[in-house]
Amino acid sequence: MFPSPLRPARRVLRWGLGLWWLSAAGLQLQPGMFQMDMIGTSMQPAPLAEPAWVTALLNRVGAVVNPHLWWANVVTALVEAVVGGLILLDLPGGPAVSAVWSAVVWVLGEAFGQVLTGAASFVTGAPGPALVALLLSLLLWRDTLQAARWMAAALFAYGAVQQVVPVFWTSLGAAGLYQGNAMMEPAWFAAGLSPVITLAARYPAAVNAASAAIMGALAWGLTADRPARAVYALAWIWLAWVWAAGQGFNMLLAGMAPNLGTAPLVALLLLPDRWLTQTTPRPAKGRPRLSPVPPASAPTPAPPDPGAGGEP
Repeated sequence: MFPSPLRPARRVLRWGLGLWWLSAAGLQLQPGMFQMDMIGTSMQPAPLAEPAWVTALLNRVGAVVNPHLWWANVVTALVEAVVGGLILLDLPGGPAVSAVWSAVVWVLGEAFGQVLTGAASFVTGAPGPALVALLLSLLLWRDTLQAARWMAAALFAYGAVQQVVPVFWTSLGAAGLYQGNAMMEPAWFAAGLSPVITLAARYPAAVNAASAAIMGALAWGLTADRPARAVYALAWIWLAWVWAAGQGFNMLLAGMAPNLGTAPLVALLLLPDRWLTQTTPRPAKGRPRLSPVPPASAPTPAPPDPGAGGEP
């Protein structure tokens, strides 16, 4: 069982993950999800640069799923609704079921978050929302909330390392992180992304270096014993930016979002630390306050020696 100060943290994680799964179930029933090639269209970018064995696996899944797309969507939505309900109701086995289903989605639905392509970016959602959902499920399952911040730090570190691969230093690679969203989003959203795409195309080195530096700073800052508030502020701002500009709200506005994406789940990983830090108060700023020293009392006279009063 969680100690009393951590129960609110677990409740927040449980509600956050449960609602995320319920929203995924609802999004799976969008009309667009019944009209497109579930594997070949929604996951089209995934198999292109994957290893041969991953491409073969996805092709086999597509051969089974695509002829029965209606049933595949309905069954997926039902499973995710059940997973969300188990988490929200805090029923036994809920986190375990969530972990298993997250692994299935990460492998078959997200193609391992495209991390095997060598050109995946945290900006566009790597290493995949299902993997982050798996981490959150393990936190609830194994009662290890203290690891949440370290998981977030590891994800930011992965993003920083992956961001420095050669492809992202080119104009095409830097702009492509944002241009993919503009092709499928509403016109007003694409117009808002246009200056970002232009900036990335003109100054790819500066834009990419800034992205890698921000994620590296977040990874480093979150490993401190007591991360500064500025670290959390930067994390919220960066996650909001990549969710909007890099991930296009996970195609939510285009009617093709299978879930809410990676960034909201990473933000959820950072929330438990609010309660963890409450268990150990921060030291006061400035000089430490010294406790008053009690005045020294007069020494107590020694009792007279009875043998020293008589004459020899």
